[in-house]
Amino acid sequence: MAKRADGFLEQIIDYAGTFPPASLAPAEAVSSYFDLLEGDESWIVENLAWRVADLQTLADLLGNRSVGIAAIGRPGEGWSEWQAAREADAKDMSVFLGVSQNSQIRTYECPAPPLSHFSAGITSLKSYRDETDVYFELPWSRDVSEELAMMAEGEWLSAKFRCGGTAIPSPTQLATVLKECIDLELPFKLTAGLHEAVAHDGQHGFLNVFAAIGMRYLEDSSITEMARVLADENPQSFSIKGAFAYRGREFSEEDLEDLRSFFITFGSCSVAEPLAGLDRLARN
Repeated sequence: MAKRADGFLEQIIDYAGTFPPASLAPAEAVSSYFDLLEGDESWIVENLAWRVADLQTLADLLGNRSVGIAAIGRPGEGWSEWQAAREADAKDMSVFLGVSQNSQIRTYECPAPPLSHFSAGITSLKSYRDETDVYFELPWSRDVSEELAMMAEGEWLSAKFRCGGTAIPSPTQLATVLKECIDLELPFKLTAGLHEAVAHDGQHGFLNVFAAIGMRYLEDSSITEMARVLADENPQSFSIKGAFAYRGREFSEEDLEDLRSFFITFGSCSVAEPLAGLDRLARN
């Protein structure tokens, strides 16, 4: 079988069927996830994204089946609220793993602790580092350079950024944090708003993200240049025929492997839409 030109996207989608805009009922989301794993779409699907607070429901639905989970932690804005949320999450995850012993919590994703207690927040989760990959979701409301540097220093945390819903970053905002992640060698995932391969109508595209971080990693592109790539809504700028290329600049398999060590996954409540976007590019 010929190797897929878009094979660098293998297992890049964490399926988030219960989250908006799909907002499927838990039973429907679980059924859809297993259908994806058993179908032609399985190559692009990784974890099942699920709220930690609803893990008991998931355990009831799984029965004897097992899954790899991207566990989405409770919100918590102030320090005391953040601590309480993490304690409640830890309890629920422990109970779930005791019941669904063949399942794995592959990632634990929670809001970043307040900047005033950021170091303490990191310390409080150090026990997780040998058990799962931990992601701090960072806000767009402030400069997060200091937090990213602190996360990279420990070499076990990863970053998470929201690209849709009520928090759509501008191309410059997204380029700024992506540049910092590349420069710090800090892995990241994205969530929300990445249903399309190529940016459109102000929504970000996941191939734009690959092209932008590739230009930074390989050619030291500036934030302005990265933002221009992120804002490019012309499908003709991208190619997945034979190799992934942006405006004629091809990326080697080795390049793409390196980029995937940074861009781990993105959360999406749809798998059909990203695949449809890739199919359109492949036909052009």
